[in-house]
Amino acid sequence: MEWWFSRGIDGFRMDVINMISKDPRFPDDTRELDPLAVRGTPYFMNGPHLHTYLKEMRQKALREENKFAVGECPGAKFEDVLKLTGYDRGELDAVFQMELMEIDHGPGGKWDIRPWTAAEFSDRLTLWQTGLEGKAWPANFFANHDQPRPVSRFGNTENFHFESASMLATILMSLTGTPFIYYGEEIGMPNADYTSIEEYRDVDTLNFFAIERERGQSSTQLMQTIRYMSRDNARSPMQWNSKEYGGFSEKEPWIPLGRRFQQVNVETDRASDRSVFEEYRTLIALRKTTPALIYGSFQQIKTESDDVLAFKKQYRDQEYLVYANMADREIQARLALESDAADVEKVYTNYGRAAVEARKLHLRPYEACIFRVLRDSNK
Repeated sequence: MEWWFSRGIDGFRMDVINMISKDPRFPDDTRELDPLAVRGTPYFMNGPHLHTYLKEMRQKALREENKFAVGECPGAKFEDVLKLTGYDRGELDAVFQMELMEIDHGPGGKWDIRPWTAAEFSDRLTLWQTGLEGKAWPANFFANHDQPRPVSRFGNTENFHFESASMLATILMSLTGTPFIYYGEEIGMPNADYTSIEEYRDVDTLNFFAIERERGQSSTQLMQTIRYMSRDNARSPMQWNSKEYGGFSEKEPWIPLGRRFQQVNVETDRASDRSVFEEYRTLIALRKTTPALIYGSFQQIKTESDDVLAFKKQYRDQEYLVYANMADREIQARLALESDAADVEKVYTNYGRAAVEARKLHLRPYEACIFRVLRDSNK
């Protein structure tokens, strides 16, 4: 770590860091598990010396205030995250926990896909935003190398690609904590969506396909599941342009380009008047000049529709409302304004202009809006 710091890096993203302490007896995992389940987790996850090791890392390698350490911690629950990142702990600066990423996992795990709602999405965000407030710094993300692309998972990339991608960006950039953008997310890269199992490289995907075929599942049904959930959806090469191999390489890469790389790529997006990349730039600039979005307290707003996610951000004398329609239909929502609020000022919407009348908000498909609450003193 010191070697890398001497070369100018600012921090580390540490994979499965809660697995660095093992049970020194190295016992066998004798539980009866599904063939796809990971064995041994009781003996290498959150082990006996985990916190000792992390405190040593903080003291010896991360002692300077400008060094940042975020750890991926599968299986970490709320109390685990507080122990790993609490302001008084001297361990990690932030943790990637997976609760939101499991929103569409059924009882059978990630391959058992189930429907979800924006209300459920909101509940999971709220748990961490409010629970960590004043105690630990949140790490916010909707994508990584192990997850489907968020625009395909939480939006509608076929009919509302720009709207879906910019809606998700709005939510992410309005959360307290540090937002993490995974490569391709800034242009709304969709799932790789390969059509043949031969195009996949992920061992977990290939094992799932082989085991379920032996159990008699049809390849058609399995491919539908894989095209939604496989880790390879986020591992296809960055899509720079519509040329052969997407501008990523002059040679055939180890894994194919995503199926829609000719339609969704950096060059095409930057030339469009509805550029996802430019929306990210706009939202990042807004965030940098709006402390309430970075540091503000988070208050969930319950709406009449399960398809609308909404919350309030408050910091000192600043107050903002964020509304996001996570459905492909138009929805009416009432602005959650207190009686002494004079009005609202539109700060951002991915549709350019928000439709507000008599404190009612007319949300178009996948529309996201940020409003500043005005009171008589700041009207």
